[in-house]
Amino acid sequence: MSIGMGRSSMDRLKREERYFESAKGDAKSIENNIGDYRICASKICFNAQQLVEKLLKSICNFYGLKPGKTHDLRRLAADLADKGYLDIDD
Repeated sequence: MSIGMGRSSMDRLKREERYFESAKGDAKSIENNIGDYRICASKICFNAQQLVEKLLKSICNFYGLKPGKTHDLRRLAADLADKGYLDIDD
């Protein structure tokens, strides 16, 4: 979510756009902390997981699928792959 965006602006965004905007915030957090990776490694890893989760859920919503209520990246990716929306390798 972008700072300074009003509630009415957020209400107009589609669900996949909200996931994508939130993922961009996680990417920015990673970018801001990568220089201190020894101190911030757990925060960087957490933000990376959140980034991928939100991108996968954004893809689900883009294709009209309801993402499962899970944080399991493999499950989200596998669900998309099973439906032919994502090509993944083991």
